[in-house]
Amino acid sequence: MAAEEPLLRSLLPKVPDEDVLRLRNAVTDGVRRGGPHLVLGLLQHPEPAPGRDHLYARLPPPARWARRMLMNKFRKILKDLKAD
Repeated sequence: MAAEEPLLRSLLPKVPDEDVLRLRNAVTDGVRRGGPHLVLGLLQHPEPAPGRDHLYARLPPPARWARRMLMNKFRKILKDLKAD
């Protein structure tokens, strides 16, 4: 049983077990699993992580050069996730 299934079962008690598995798969299949923009963004948001500058200094030059673009992509994702 996956970690999400008990939560789904408690939220949807009348749903048959086979549908809970289908719902879990539908929820988790669309989740972003990573990317450099997420790594860099989460080092800075909501507050700078300890050792962030040390890590930034050791990134390969192309990643350092693209940092502003990656942070903009991260901020756009945060903006898109906000509920209206």
